[in-house]
Amino acid sequence: MSRELILLGGGTNVGKTLTLISLAWVYPESQVHLFDPENKARAMVEEMGLELPNLHIVGVTPRWDEFTAAYKEAKVGLTENDYVCFDMAGRFWDLAQNYFAREVFGASPAEHIVQLRKASKRADFEGFDGLTDWTVIKRLHNEDIWDDAVMWSPFNVVATTSLTSYSAREKLPKTGVEGLLVQEFPESPKLEGEKHNKYRFNTVAILYQNLPEGSYCFKVVKYKGRPVIPPLHEYDITGKLFWEGYKDYKEGR
Repeated sequence: MSRELILLGGGTNVGKTLTLISLAWVYPESQVHLFDPENKARAMVEEMGLELPNLHIVGVTPRWDEFTAAYKEAKVGLTENDYVCFDMAGRFWDLAQNYFAREVFGASPAEHIVQLRKASKRADFEGFDGLTDWTVIKRLHNEDIWDDAVMWSPFNVVATTSLTSYSAREKLPKTGVEGLLVQEFPESPKLEGEKHNKYRFNTVAILYQNLPEGSYCFKVVKYKGRPVIPPLHEYDITGKLFWEGYKDYKEGR
């Protein structure tokens, strides 16, 4: 069985967290470890009264070293039948930056930028040095977690992330996954989180709700080994799980 490496993007209240949780009842013989930085998954399971013995929800603390230790513990013994899930990938990118800033500068990224602004009288600081600071932050984020999970581990990986818009200073991409996102989701076409996340995953799909009718749908903007050519097919999963529609997509239906 080939590994599933899936990144699910979408706005609020489109079922991203529920999609991760549902892996535990779709695949009851698999172990599902879900890293939950916003405590949404745990609250949802409790609210729905679900009993899923194969679902292991792991809370994420503000300390990167504690998070990586929890990840290393969770992955022990997992096989190609199991899943590791990261809810809201952008939060983990923020977590790596916050941890670095507090360890190195003794301040949050925002506080560090304010300090630089006061010292320089300039407003064009990003807060971290491009040649040194960002290199370390990316290595924390990528090598410790994402590259290890996606590239070097046997288990399946599913992550979610939110969508945002490009700033006025950014040039809108016209090609690749980014170009498809701009074309298909012009209001919020940018996946939050470390910019290379979309390249790590074999599948990138966007969950959304059509208004005013209220239907829940998804489109696939990347699927390794198969060309994704616009206009993209819309899969209606209203009243169903994402995994049912995704199976239809993989089978060409």
